[in-house]
Amino acid sequence: MFRIVTIFVLICSCLQFASLANAATDEQQNSAQPVNAVIEWNRTLLAIVRTPGAQPATIHSTRSFAILHAAIYDAVNNIDPKFTPYLVRLPDVSRSASEIAAADEAAHDVLVFLYPAFQASLDMELEQDLALLPDNERKAQGIAVGQAVASQLLAARNADGANVTPPPYVPGTQPGDYQLTPPNFAPADFTQWPQVTPFALERADEFRPGPPPALISALYTEVFNEVKSLGFIDSTTRTAEQTEIGQFWKGNIQDFWNEIAQTAALQRHLNLEGSARLFALLDISLADTAIAFFEAKYTYNFWRPVTAVQLADTDGNPQTEADPTWLPLPTNTAPDPSYPGAHSAISKAGATVFSFYFGDLFTFDVSSESLPGVTRHFTSFSAAAEEAGLSRIYAGQHFRTDHVAGKDLGEQVAESIDGSILLREKFGANGQTAGLPLNGIAANAQQTETYGIAADGTPLHWETLQPSGSGPWPFVLLIHGGGFKAGDTHLPFNACAQDVVNAGYFAASIEYRLAPPGQLLGQTSDGRFPDQPNDIQLAAAAARADFRCNGEVFAIGGSAGASHSAWLAGKNLVNAAVLMSPAMQFDDPVSLQNSNFSHDVTNYAPNNLSAASPINVLASHSAPIFLMAFQQDSIPAPQYLLTVAKLAGLGARFDSQLLPGQGHSFDAWPTIKDQAITFLNAHRGRLASPAG
Repeated sequence: MFRIVTIFVLICSCLQFASLANAATDEQQNSAQPVNAVIEWNRTLLAIVRTPGAQPATIHSTRSFAILHAAIYDAVNNIDPKFTPYLVRLPDVSRSASEIAAADEAAHDVLVFLYPAFQASLDMELEQDLALLPDNERKAQGIAVGQAVASQLLAARNADGANVTPPPYVPGTQPGDYQLTPPNFAPADFTQWPQVTPFALERADEFRPGPPPALISALYTEVFNEVKSLGFIDSTTRTAEQTEIGQFWKGNIQDFWNEIAQTAALQRHLNLEGSARLFALLDISLADTAIAFFEAKYTYNFWRPVTAVQLADTDGNPQTEADPTWLPLPTNTAPDPSYPGAHSAISKAGATVFSFYFGDLFTFDVSSESLPGVTRHFTSFSAAAEEAGLSRIYAGQHFRTDHVAGKDLGEQVAESIDGSILLREKFGANGQTAGLPLNGIAANAQQTETYGIAADGTPLHWETLQPSGSGPWPFVLLIHGGGFKAGDTHLPFNACAQDVVNAGYFAASIEYRLAPPGQLLGQTSDGRFPDQPNDIQLAAAAARADFRCNGEVFAIGGSAGASHSAWLAGKNLVNAAVLMSPAMQFDDPVSLQNSNFSHDVTNYAPNNLSAASPINVLASHSAPIFLMAFQQDSIPAPQYLLTVAKLAGLGARFDSQLLPGQGHSFDAWPTIKDQAITFLNAHRGRLASPAG
């Protein structure tokens, strides 16, 4: 009776939790808005900052983007608190409040405060957006949340030092000191920015790079001659493509990366919550990167290439030659010290955030205001970041040492922020109930979660371990053995989980119904075929739908778990699978002579061994498989040989290894772990296409 009551309470709680979660999903799906609110308001801010005279000359626009998206994120997250708030945690927020209304109102209020000249158009945009939502209590509650969050966030940033009068810049008098640059000699900009309060970093100088190279060093000579040759306005060594790249990335680099974020969010179909967190992480990272690089720039006060080349006869380096007429590709130079490079820092920070969220491999196009009609194509975020940074060498704006230091700075800032803010809430926070589906976990903390409910009502769990930093990540399903028999009702977290987490994967060790029944709480079925593959497929679907997952799912299984991993690979439900000691062809006459094998497979599938055999779902288009077994394995030797022959005959993608000596299942992991992780990495970015 106790078990029945427990299961009833758990299922009812799950349904209650799901109904609250589904409310937000239904609202987003049924909304008449053509694009989610996060992207819409990001586009609005991009239009504002690109309007001549709209952006205050002394305020860096990364601050505006960070405030906007922190407000949207906190507004949405207060209603559906899956993650820690950036700043604002409101009391007694209804979980049924409209997230869309909250996001719209928060964005509107922030932008009206920051850009009051645009109030009329912003008011109209808000009115049109809210008109698409039903006039009910949910909408009113959402508006109130958005207003409260925006008000608190703006108040918190009101005295952050951004609005002070920038102190005048007094150039130094020594070789290497930054000077106002010809031909326009614009005053140094954002001189107050090193003192602006960071959004997430503890201090602006937290990741300050080491100093630029000495003027008499071989490294300086090398980077000087490179930019002098490639960056000259009339360069004969710069290629046509390098000239295009130098012109393409001209402008506010943060705008490019916000547009890339829009592309990525739309391409991956991120919902409102996912988009809000992506843009908040991105723009807080970019804002703090800007604060950090201005702090470094005005610490080192290193001269720009145009000054260095024109005054090279003063640098004490006999290997550098002056050219008093030298000018960079765009004629003018950005008006602040050279080291470190802003484009490189911002771009690497943006790429780092996106790599946490989607993985680095991503195909996308970028357009440019500076070169209308020209599109650059990329297959990874890191490639775009590298090109954006190098563009400043081709444009004669920076030395390569500026580029390298900027990349390192941006990466460190973004990694720090991704690992410290907007993290998953721990179980029990915000009124959530431990053990319910969709609850969060703390970074690097083992946690048990419910991933689904089996057909007979059995709650199915997985034990999770996530990498440090902030996701989403590729998922690895760890599938234990013993499913043909009693098995283990509590899944131990073994070295395999920690190894894949250290490699950047989210580990989920899954529970599934066992045979005979009664091994799992609430199990009423006999746990025989096809119960177990049904549960495994449910886990794969749950992983791919989990907001911590970047869309990539892999399987690693041992013994019976390897057989189930093969089932997922055969049906193309995973990107790739690692199989350690799988039973694959249950009706093989030679294998059935082994009494243990015969007992296990007939206990699992007493009526049809062939239908239950994973080998029969393999096909030429199956997901790639890494197959291994021991020479002295408790799984009969024909199982390995038959599987190798079947895969080879199909022309399927697979690797195989027969290990010497005696062992079984996860015993192999210490030996094969490096190969296995390399195998998984090789199939990142591959899209599974489920077969019937």
